[in-house]
Amino acid sequence: MSRRADPLVVDQVMLVPTAGPMGPIGPAGPPGEPGPVSGGPVQWHGQGAPPEYIEGAKPGDTWLDVLTGTIYELEADADGRMIR
Repeated sequence: MSRRADPLVVDQVMLVPTAGPMGPIGPAGPPGEPGPVSGGPVQWHGQGAPPEYIEGAKPGDTWLDVLTGTIYELEADADGRMIR
């Protein structure tokens, strides 16, 4: 069955297609590719001082204490883990 997007004229009567009922929803597709990773500093936030370890943080990232407005710059320890 084909669908026409344009009106059809028959015997000087214009027939305009209308959408029918919605069909069933198909299966989910595969997950997409991961988005780009930011190369710049990231600002983490939370209440109080930053935790001792923040997974995914890197040197130069910052932590904003939302209660006081204090900003901490994160550094790496000897094992490469991020510390405050």
